[in-house]
Amino acid sequence: MTTSKTAATDAALAAAAEKRALAARQASKVLKPIEPPQIVMARVLKNGDGKISTGEHVSGVGEVHFEKGETFQIERHAGEALEERGFVEITEIP
Repeated sequence: MTTSKTAATDAALAAAAEKRALAARQASKVLKPIEPPQIVMARVLKNGDGKISTGEHVSGVGEVHFEKGETFQIERHAGEALEERGFVEITEIP
């Protein structure tokens, strides 16, 4: 009976060690530094007039949208996607 208790204890210790090793591997992946997004300036073109939300909502009226000629900051990848669609022109890349 003692050997079965010892075997069970050894198995439990081995399983716990495996879990700790797995947790350490997962934590090392999570703790990698995240690059901050690159911000660019974009100017709204004719095709984007009234189609790009400012992120503001007026109760009873609806969303507020940028108008032609307005400039705003946006993440580079999103700005490039809008530029491809002809909605904006990226005017400044830091």
